[in-house]
Amino acid sequence: MLDKTEADERNQRLIELICTLEDAEDTSQIVNCLGAVYEGAYAKGFTKKFKGLSEELRDSEENSKEYTDKENLEEESEESEDEHKVNLFTDELMEEEELLNRHKANVIVLDEESSARLDEYVELNYGRSYLSVQEQKHQNSQVCRGSHEGCRLHFTDGLLHGDLEESAKAEYVKKVRDDNLRVLNLNQMVTRQNVQMLANTLKRALLTRNEREVVSSEYGSICARKLWNLGRTDNRRLFEREIIRDNTDFAVEILIDASGSQQGRQALVALQGYIISEALSIVRIPQRVMGFCTFGDFTIMQRFRDYEDDRAANERIFEFYGSANNRDGLAVRAAAESLEKRKEENKILIVLSDGRPNDVIAGSLRGSKKEAYCTEFAVKDTATEVRKLRNKRIAVLGVFAGEEEDLQAEKKIFGRDFAYIRDIGNFANVVGRYLKRQLLDV
Repeated sequence: MLDKTEADERNQRLIELICTLEDAEDTSQIVNCLGAVYEGAYAKGFTKKFKGLSEELRDSEENSKEYTDKENLEEESEESEDEHKVNLFTDELMEEEELLNRHKANVIVLDEESSARLDEYVELNYGRSYLSVQEQKHQNSQVCRGSHEGCRLHFTDGLLHGDLEESAKAEYVKKVRDDNLRVLNLNQMVTRQNVQMLANTLKRALLTRNEREVVSSEYGSICARKLWNLGRTDNRRLFEREIIRDNTDFAVEILIDASGSQQGRQALVALQGYIISEALSIVRIPQRVMGFCTFGDFTIMQRFRDYEDDRAANERIFEFYGSANNRDGLAVRAAAESLEKRKEENKILIVLSDGRPNDVIAGSLRGSKKEAYCTEFAVKDTATEVRKLRNKRIAVLGVFAGEEEDLQAEKKIFGRDFAYIRDIGNFANVVGRYLKRQLLDV
């Protein structure tokens, strides 16, 4: 919490920002200003503490309990409102802890005015969608169902790849990118070693798949030892032929949790995504890298590189930064929807996350009586989406990029197929073992 002096200084800065609205000439200037006010008032509290509802929602006698205790949340909700409506731009500015403590709400819902402006706000803060309006509607109707009904998806290449590159938020993204690249430069040797080790592991696995294999067939070279079947059995496989398994029938989707809880480790998370992407590029396995976060009703899916992009596009992963909340189940479903359409027979989804799906700030369009997307409910929803993909023969690997206290939630979501990397130097070994198994077992 801020002390009184810091709070007064912050409030004075915010008042000065708000006063600049008098000279605004168009809507974009107003929205940019309001975005700056929002970040100044909320960013630290939201991004660092909005992993789940804060301690004020816990019973004062049970402060020592883990935040994964859903029963505690339900007990609190019996004494509180289900939700509280706020205006994102005009309500009294306060820290996240104060907001939750004052309203004791399971869900913070944006009012009609805030929700009506969300489209514009999301575009100005995350970039315009690369899908047409019709494509966007179709995507929402196909993906945003069940527990995600009323949510919306926003697919973007980010602020640095459109006509909003000169905005204030874009300058922030450039600064984060430069910071991430500095971490890459400081760790060039260990990064190169990891990339090469992972690439070599994949190469060896693919070479094994390329070995010639002799199989029984109804055509090919006659096999003398099988001629006894003639006239005695229905076996028509009296020939042998050599086959070479195709090593190009793989496609990989890398999905990165870009919520605010990742801010403290965003350079490391970007580095992990980059290592995987570089190794896959070296062995020519098609791949796409997406980041996701949730703001209001929107789950933003930012594309860092696409399947057909060349290796140079991998550096765009360092534009990764943490922001807002995360609705993991919806993001996994959205990523898989496009992965399923790939022509490759074998598909792998790699999810880099902190094991703490959470989305408790909702827009007014979302059903008000739905359960808050946090704690056990959110973990169970994400785990369900992962199981559905595995039932469709899509392999799913979770790479844990979070705090140790959330490790159990990660295990619930991904089962045995998750990697917990304590040391970046061992990253290639851990991830490589899993990918090698996927390449050889199909």
